[in-house]
Amino acid sequence: GGEHGDVTAAFMAKLFNAGNERDKLRGLLEEAFNAGTFVSFMERLRAVREDVPATLIEPLIGALFDLSDALPRVKIIGFSSSDAERELARMVVVLLRRIEDRSERSAALRRAALSSPAITGPVWCVSLLQPNKDEREITSEPVVQPEVLKQMREDLLPRIWEAARNGGLWRLRTVVGIIYRLRDWAGIAAVREWLAKALQ
Repeated sequence: GGEHGDVTAAFMAKLFNAGNERDKLRGLLEEAFNAGTFVSFMERLRAVREDVPATLIEPLIGALFDLSDALPRVKIIGFSSSDAERELARMVVVLLRRIEDRSERSAALRRAALSSPAITGPVWCVSLLQPNKDEREITSEPVVQPEVLKQMREDLLPRIWEAARNGGLWRLRTVVGIIYRLRDWAGIAAVREWLAKALQ
């Protein structure tokens, strides 16, 4: 599923009223995604982003991360080659922008990623937020402090290697993209060595 169904205003009210209880938020999100309303939920959340209570932003990002390794298979209309994982990462960035102070925003993202066992959401977010060469030459301030993105890469590497060594990485739908990130973050030699052993 993931492409059918609609998210009601009543559901969004229930989500907003969950306070900062991450378990409750995760349960509600899981219910929506399992009901095939992933696309509808993301569209609705984007539309009401200004109404998301400030206290909800970090636990909501954490709950989205928690579910990111097992998202429904969807095709997002209107985005070139978009999928649920990329759409989730984009939504996290939309939510982050609601936090005005950049150091506070950066710290909230890192805390949410550290407190989640998932790989996909945190990795795609770091990748999405990493300014490329052209963006670095533009004077606009990055959404998240570059030093925090660097710390997050260091936080995530042991988690990715653990999944690589125990076989969990192969179960992720975005395994190819994550291996490319691993190559960028840990170096091609380490990835080649791991792949040679894994494929024996």
